[in-house]
Amino acid sequence: MLAIGSGLFLGREGPSIQLGAALGQGIHRLFGNHNRLEEKFLLTCGAGAGLSAAFNAPLAGVLFVLEKVHRHFSPIILLTVMHSSVTANVVASQFFGLTPVLSFGHLEAQPI
Repeated sequence: MLAIGSGLFLGREGPSIQLGAALGQGIHRLFGNHNRLEEKFLLTCGAGAGLSAAFNAPLAGVLFVLEKVHRHFSPIILLTVMHSSVTANVVASQFFGLTPVLSFGHLEAQPI
């Protein structure tokens, strides 16, 4: 109740969005630029990249971020979020592969 009441995302997408946004904010702080608009863009791109990498769905990452996180559509945010989501998806698929994380193998139906 505390997590939902405070507005945190829960489920599989929650940690991936939060980790991606935290990475975007960390990159912003690392380079020392204090431009608030750039920080918001990096947070948005990080959240989209996190969702894209978690679900292997770059378009879902873009649409989710544009709808729920940024809320204002502009061509520059569309291009940056699309680029970060596709890049995160490619890197995740190259690093982890395309096999399922929780694989049960080949299951056969048992006769009754």
